[in-house]
Amino acid sequence: MPLYEYYCEKCERTYELLQKVGVPTTIQCESCTGLAERVVSAFSTTIKTQSEDRANKIDPLGLRNVKDPAQREKIIAKENLRQLSSD
Repeated sequence: MPLYEYYCEKCERTYELLQKVGVPTTIQCESCTGLAERVVSAFSTTIKTQSEDRANKIDPLGLRNVKDPAQREKIIAKENLRQLSSD
């Protein structure tokens, strides 16, 4: 079930409700019994990005995804050569 956000102009309250798909876009306000309209709510996309940034700082070569030790050594050797040639 989706989480919908509603806003009531009468009491100026915004709240979220977990409801079935297809419910009316206007409902009775929980606080003042006025009419609350469903509003478009913001959503967060930073959690995954922050996690990825943190993982990339910890493991910039992506070695956590490489299972084969020989392949890991090859990646490390290439990075060492790249760093030596850029100095």
